[in-house]
Amino acid sequence: MRSFLLAVTFAVVSLTVPRHSVAANLSADDLGTSVTLSGAIVPGDAERLASHFMSTKPIQISTTSSYYPFPNTLYLNSPGGDVLEAVRLAELVRALGLAVAVAPGAKGSCASSCFLIYVSAVARSAAGIDTLRAQGARRNLGALGVHRPYLREIASGPAGAREQEEVMVAMRAHLTKFGVGQALIDKMMSHASNDIYWLDAEDIRALGAYSAGVEEQLISKCGYNSKRDAKQSARDFLESMNSGSGNCITAYMTATYDPVRLTTVDRMRQGWRPWK
Repeated sequence: MRSFLLAVTFAVVSLTVPRHSVAANLSADDLGTSVTLSGAIVPGDAERLASHFMSTKPIQISTTSSYYPFPNTLYLNSPGGDVLEAVRLAELVRALGLAVAVAPGAKGSCASSCFLIYVSAVARSAAGIDTLRAQGARRNLGALGVHRPYLREIASGPAGAREQEEVMVAMRAHLTKFGVGQALIDKMMSHASNDIYWLDAEDIRALGAYSAGVEEQLISKCGYNSKRDAKQSARDFLESMNSGSGNCITAYMTATYDPVRLTTVDRMRQGWRPWK
C-alpha cells in the first residue's frame, strides 16, 4: 500500500470530499471494546485514531500482570473524504488487526473512500441495501457505497482524460490487493463521481466477512463456512457464534490479534506509523 500512497496521481485524487468538512468524530463505547469513526474523513484522522489507542491505560490483574483493554472493533459511519487519509486509516486498521463494521441505524453508512478502510480489515460486516430496504435499518448494520475515484482538478483535453484513467487503474490495483473481486470493482468504476452504487447482500457475501488469508485460516482451524452462514437466519447465526465453531473463531481471533495490537501500539508510542 505504501506505493499507492506515494503515487503522484493520488496526490490530488478524491472520493466524495464534502465541502467545509470537519474532522471525523471519534467516540468509544462504555466498555471500551469498540470505537466509532463518524463524519467526513480529513487529514489527521489516522493520527487521531492512533492516539486513541496509545492513550489506553493498562488494567492491573495482579501485582505482577496487567493488560491493555484495546478496542477490537471500529464502527464506520462516513460519507467518504480525503482518499490519502482513508488509505492511512486502512493501513492502521490492518496493522492493529481490527474488525470493522458499518454503524447501524437509519443513517449508518460507509461510502466512497470509507470503503477503502472497510476492505482493509481482517474481519468486516455490513448490510446489503436490499436487506435494509426489506427489513429496515433498525435491525441491521449500515450499507456500503462506492463510485469511481476522480481528480479534484482534472485538466482539459486528452492528457486530462488519461490522468483520470490512470487514477482508476491505480485504484483497481489497490482494491485487488485487498481481495476485492473484479465484478465489484467494475461496478465501482462504472458509477461516476456524482453517482453511487450501494452494495447488495450478494456483494457483501462475495466481499467476505474476513480477509482472504484469515478466512482460509478459519476454514482450516474452525471449519468456517461462509455459504452456510449466509443461509442462516439472524437468530441461527447468533446461536452458531456461541457454538463450537463460533467459539473457535472468537478464540482464534482474540489469541491472534490481541498481541498484534499490543505490539503495534508499542511501536507507535516509539514514533512508528504504518503509513510512513
